[in-house]
Amino acid sequence: MLTITTAILDCINQWAETPREINRGNCDTFANQIETLGFGEAVWGDELSPEDWSFSSEDWFTNYAPYHCLILYQGRYYDSECPEGVKWPDQLPYYRRQIQYWDLYG
Repeated sequence: MLTITTAILDCINQWAETPREINRGNCDTFANQIETLGFGEAVWGDELSPEDWSFSSEDWFTNYAPYHCLILYQGRYYDSECPEGVKWPDQLPYYRRQIQYWDLYG
C-alpha cells in the first residue's frame, strides 16, 4: 500500500536534485506532484493561518512563511526533506533554517 511517505520517497528518486535542492526552487512542483498522487493539498506557507504555526510572530509569518510550498495531509505537514511529516509547518527543515536566519538577523 502506497503511503504519503513512500510516495514522497519515490518522487524524490525521480528528481536529479537532493531534497534540499528541491525545496530551494521546485517545492511547488514537488508538492503538486504529491497532491496529484492523491496525498493532501499543496499549500504555500502564507495560505495557512498564523494559528497553524507553533509560535506566533506576525513579522516572521509575513517575511518567511510565503516562500515555501508544502503538503498538508491528514493534519500533518510534509515536503521533500520531511517525508515522515511534522505536526507544525515550522518544524519542516526548510522553515527551521529560516527560523535560524531570522534569529540571527531578524
